[in-house]
Amino acid sequence: MVIRSKVDVVEPRYLFALLKSKQMIDELQHLAESRSGTFPQITFNSELATKVINLPTRVIQKKIISILDAIEEKIDKNLQINDNLPLHQEWKDAKKVDCGGNEETAELFSSLSMAA
Repeated sequence: MVIRSKVDVVEPRYLFALLKSKQMIDELQHLAESRSGTFPQITFNSELATKVINLPTRVIQKKIISILDAIEEKIDKNLQINDNLPLHQEWKDAKKVDCGGNEETAELFSSLSMAA
């Protein structure tokens, strides 16, 4: 579905943030799962157009977007840092951990390294 905002009313990135919020995703997921058929469908007219949202001024929307952008940028940086940590890389590359013959512990460490 393509959704375009009325730019004079709502900032497109603010609308996107609303649509990808946990509350909205949960509501739409519930609607989709309660539908019958092989392809649960969400339509604009029946589900989205009826949603009532609190819409702050565009100035406040831009401030909110700025804060969300800063948080997302920080998350991205932290993920990049985590991916480059030596210990993290060792865990990712580990095939088998020497646990002194204890197979249960070796299996646990092996499964943890696969999840990392």
